[in-house]
Amino acid sequence: MARRGFTIVELLIVIVVIAVLAVIIIISYNGITSQATIAAASSTLDSASRKITLYKVQNDVLPPDLNTAGVVANNGDSFVYRKYDSNAEFCLSWTHAGNSYFMNSSTGSTVTSGSCADPISIVGAGTPVGVNNADSTTVSLSSPITGDASLTFYLVADVIDTTSAWHKVASLAPTSSTNRVSFQFGDTGSVSMGYRIDTATEANLTSYQSNRVAGRHINWIEIENGATLREYASDQVAVSKTSSMAAGTGWSFTGIQLGDATSSEVPVMAIVYDTAHTQQVRARVMAYLAYLYNISATY
Repeated sequence: MARRGFTIVELLIVIVVIAVLAVIIIISYNGITSQATIAAASSTLDSASRKITLYKVQNDVLPPDLNTAGVVANNGDSFVYRKYDSNAEFCLSWTHAGNSYFMNSSTGSTVTSGSCADPISIVGAGTPVGVNNADSTTVSLSSPITGDASLTFYLVADVIDTTSAWHKVASLAPTSSTNRVSFQFGDTGSVSMGYRIDTATEANLTSYQSNRVAGRHINWIEIENGATLREYASDQVAVSKTSSMAAGTGWSFTGIQLGDATSSEVPVMAIVYDTAHTQQVRARVMAYLAYLYNISATY
């Protein structure tokens, strides 16, 4: 009797079974690999953070850099070390084979995917809804800021001199006579840096601080309490100017815009959150920005 071969249906079933088994094996392998990488990250960061902490115990201050604490990256890996909370706490991240993991001393040994050079590493700040680091451009927000939502808006900008005329350096977008939150620098010869806010109920709300001097600056605006309170400062964590606002703002922002660079000012970076930050969180964001953009200030 002749032997019967496999039918097409039977062959297809075998192929499907093999494919399913292959997928299961790949998923299991990836899971094991991921767990191994996280375990290696935890071990590496724990060892490095212990050296940093030991240095602090022996010297009463955090080390100025990782080499001073005896932390050295091996095998093409790299570390990012960033201090905050007036240099009392630190963020440490380790990058291996293109994957980064970080931990913060203020929150214990929890290891999270990401780098200390990313905004996600800022303790308590939340996730920004917009970041823009290219002048003369507008970047879409990940989620719009509408109604009477609170917000905290940060700007890093360079001042060369005071020869240029009045200049809008950064703003939330779109901008109109009833929908505006922007940073602006004073007219020719002025040493003022500040903001302008326009809402559906009030127009041309402004405040300034007299520190438009050569150098790199960090400015911030915070709007909270149902958009009835506005606060501002430049190069300091504490509030410099605080004022009330009439209710009924009616925000409708979908983007974050950096203005044009001029001979006097260059917008470097703007970042916005759809929450109001406490003074401690503002300090942490400003410490992050100071680290990222080489500003010699402690926050």
